[in-house]
Amino acid sequence: MGQRAFEAESAPPKPGGGVGESQPAAGERHAEGGGFDVDGGAEAKDGEPSPGQGAFQRPVGEVEADPGHTLSESGPCAKVSAAGLFAQGLMPPTSRESIDRAITPPPAPRCGPSPPTYYFWMNTRRAPFDDVKVRQAINYAVDPEVLRDVYDEQLAPTHQILPPNMPGYRRFDLYPHNMATARRLVREADPSDRDITVWTDGESPNYEAGAYYQIVLRELGFHVELKILGPDSYFEAIGNDRTPNLDTGFADWFEDYPHPNDFFGPLLAEKPTPFYTNNFSRFVDPRLGRRVADLDEEGTRPIDEAAYARLDRDYMKLAPIVPFGTRRLVASFSKAVDLRGFVWSPTFETDLTSLRFKPEAAAGKPGSDQP
Repeated sequence: MGQRAFEAESAPPKPGGGVGESQPAAGERHAEGGGFDVDGGAEAKDGEPSPGQGAFQRPVGEVEADPGHTLSESGPCAKVSAAGLFAQGLMPPTSRESIDRAITPPPAPRCGPSPPTYYFWMNTRRAPFDDVKVRQAINYAVDPEVLRDVYDEQLAPTHQILPPNMPGYRRFDLYPHNMATARRLVREADPSDRDITVWTDGESPNYEAGAYYQIVLRELGFHVELKILGPDSYFEAIGNDRTPNLDTGFADWFEDYPHPNDFFGPLLAEKPTPFYTNNFSRFVDPRLGRRVADLDEEGTRPIDEAAYARLDRDYMKLAPIVPFGTRRLVASFSKAVDLRGFVWSPTFETDLTSLRFKPEAAAGKPGSDQP
């Protein structure tokens, strides 16, 4: 399932050399870019809106869920309104006054980690990204710390495929940010094709991430066009081989089920299909693909975490994608919700979400913050 854009105040929408090592540590728009300023956002030209407005403020840090919230999917711990819960059927059809009373005054929302991996894909079937040195160079050049600012610190920087808390996750970074190394690798590769189209969707802050990526590629000597699509059509477009100039761009992946194979299979191991694929890099490595398939065949046996950790590292040596962060999402609620019985799926949302009201709230007792 994976990719989707979060919208507040609405119902859910439907090996090459040069590898270093550092241990633990809906219309289309074209933007030819401009300067990119981490403090002030990106400048735009030719009448385009500035994609960086407000993107680099530093809000609250990571905390955990507590009573007194409504569900949230956007912003640095922003809230979906009580009316949004009412519209989604997550609150009984009582009066708006009682709904407002249940969440007024609104408490500070609390954030927690979530499993999605955010990354830039590179089409390994097209120059210049058919050269592993170029792909490694891009991994060195992209700075996850800058992208954490782009995402208002909702993003925990990473440089690997598996997210934290996923079985098989072992933290590593083969490509610590180093522009000198990135430029050297590009010089060694000396790609004949330096014209690149960067794709991203028009929802902030994915727009800003694409603008930042455009500037990084330009600093490496590429001629870069930024192409921006509406979020409703974006993944369909980049997954279709008939779309022209599919060079590189933004993507994210939300787990379908809590298993490491869900990150390797759809994104990197499955043979790309012509009309839609989640393997946006069109990357195929038969040796690694067999390892993914063998691990998948283990079925209900305990997950071989060491094997998945090695797989994560071996894929990143070939650098088919540029992982840059894992996104923090927010679950927040009315005080009438009993958190002991709450389960929220950030991927499937209300389809696989379960919540209940506290007995006293359900009974409408005075002072119980009843719905």
